[in-house]
Amino acid sequence: MIQFLFRVRKAFLETGKMTIPRERNPALEEADVLDRDMELTFPDGTRATAYIYHGRSSYGLYYQIRIRAKPSGYVPADLTIGQLLSVRITREVGSMPVRIRLSIVSPEDQEFLRQLGIRLP
Repeated sequence: MIQFLFRVRKAFLETGKMTIPRERNPALEEADVLDRDMELTFPDGTRATAYIYHGRSSYGLYYQIRIRAKPSGYVPADLTIGQLLSVRITREVGSMPVRIRLSIVSPEDQEFLRQLGIRLP
């Protein structure tokens, strides 16, 4: 499982692109989750087809989750700019399906993470 925190920005709501933190690059490469369609589940249960795009910029290799098949309304209305999401990319051992699950991180959980010294995006 690969997990990271993501802060919702206007660009995500408009394009459905989510850049994965660079420190997760080695885990992505090892997990064999690249170059395949996967199911993305939004916090409200809405589903879409997504894939992990990779590219190169001036600072090096980067990965993005991109929505391929957009559900009606594109991004669920309950997602708003500034919300913190927990993103989990999972692939069962020996299984081809890869799933991405987005969950809203509550303000209480955000405070708890800060107390643990975890830097939030």
